[in-house]
Amino acid sequence: MKKLFNNSYNKQIDGTGLAIFRIAYSIILLCEIMQMFYFRHLIFDKIPYIELPEISSAIPILIWAVSVVFIMVGLFTRTATIINYIMSLVLIGTINTYEYHVFYAYMGINFLLMFMPISQCLSIDRLIKKEKYKQTNPTYNPPKKVRQLYYFLPVYVAIALIYFDSIFMKLGSKSWVDGLGLWMPASFPMMTHSNLSFILNNKSIVIFLGYLTLVFEAVFIFLFFRKKFRTILFIIGIGLHIGILIVFPIPWFALTYCSIYILLIPVSFFKLEREKSNTVANLESYCTYKNKDIHKRILFYIIVFFTISQIAITYNSIVANELKNKIGFSNTTIDNGLLKISKLTNSVTKILFGITGHSVFIDQYHYIGYNHIISVIYQNKNRNTTWLPIINKNGQPSYYNYGTNWRKISFSTNAPNINMNNLNKGVRDFTAFWAYKNNINLDDAKFLIKVKKIDTPNGWEKDFLNKQIAKPWIDGGFVEWKNKEFISNIKDIESL
Repeated sequence: MKKLFNNSYNKQIDGTGLAIFRIAYSIILLCEIMQMFYFRHLIFDKIPYIELPEISSAIPILIWAVSVVFIMVGLFTRTATIINYIMSLVLIGTINTYEYHVFYAYMGINFLLMFMPISQCLSIDRLIKKEKYKQTNPTYNPPKKVRQLYYFLPVYVAIALIYFDSIFMKLGSKSWVDGLGLWMPASFPMMTHSNLSFILNNKSIVIFLGYLTLVFEAVFIFLFFRKKFRTILFIIGIGLHIGILIVFPIPWFALTYCSIYILLIPVSFFKLEREKSNTVANLESYCTYKNKDIHKRILFYIIVFFTISQIAITYNSIVANELKNKIGFSNTTIDNGLLKISKLTNSVTKILFGITGHSVFIDQYHYIGYNHIISVIYQNKNRNTTWLPIINKNGQPSYYNYGTNWRKISFSTNAPNINMNNLNKGVRDFTAFWAYKNNINLDDAKFLIKVKKIDTPNGWEKDFLNKQIAKPWIDGGFVEWKNKEFISNIKDIESL
């Protein structure tokens, strides 16, 4: 690892690609922040618009957004990246039931941005630096080169380590081992906003894509830093995440990863002009004569710490636990001690750096027993009804049900095994938020609960998605608001 680190740290390459990543990533993160701002009362209020938090979330979210705009245009970039990390730590760190897996990528990247020369090219900071020296040296052109390491860091932390842990989860999941890891979630109506049955009904294609994803994630960490593999990894990775964008209601997750994959594009593709000077002085404006070695050591120890932390967390993965059971190592004194270290590491690094476990679309957590879809319908005094934009009439996500809200609705409010307390709180919060946005008086309002009972597949089945969409809606009870008090009359969903 140290040899690879030294080689990539010492190698100088054009920084245009890094700047394009900065711009693309900032735009996508800004979209996430703006969605968070719109839904801030839903996410942060104890009861939306009724029981407010002690401190308003609006100003912190706007401060975060402004810092990201500064990063995007490359103005006061160093300071902006520090504010960006602090605000993401404060806001993402306070989200529990609304958190979803792109948050981990945000935390890792936002931490790294503080150490990276992302404003070296295509930035206002660069123009300011050029103007500063214009009087004394009219031909001065700030260097465009950066260390190759800075192209690798976000890829390693936000993709390679995540894939490394993910594969130890997926190989313990029957659907992934059977090649149905992509088919399964795309075949549940409440998990997909598209209907790609023309692909899902081709067993060979979906199994190929499932196994391709497994192999891709397994080998990525060993290949991404090798020049001859980067183009093919870029093509597969972009294809995978565009597919996620099309199929699942998590657009900022998919686009965030597309922005990171920009760093795998050959540098020559972005080289807009030949650098007029061969100097590499001031490579990092904040890293001079005395600080260079310190900066190098910091980056190396960050990588080592992140790697060790991820390995420690992966020790508590599905595959690792199955292996320990088979060899009789589970519940030994050493195993219990290592598990404590693993859990303690996760509790710290998850919030600070996004280093955590990645159990995404795993049978044990997401499918087994998930045989119900819940929708909410407003009924006015004339008994006219309006479907709330949570789950539509097909049983698929509607426009409230994207990103962090999708995670909340699909796996906290609803879930494979319903917790009635969580269900009531979720319905309470979404109805309160929707009512305020639509000028519905919560002194007296009624919402109907509809349930679609669906099947849980044991293997590939042709036209499975359409069969579930065709299932009828049945009565699941109702909820009422009386004088801004929530009253639940939801039936036992599991027994319907």
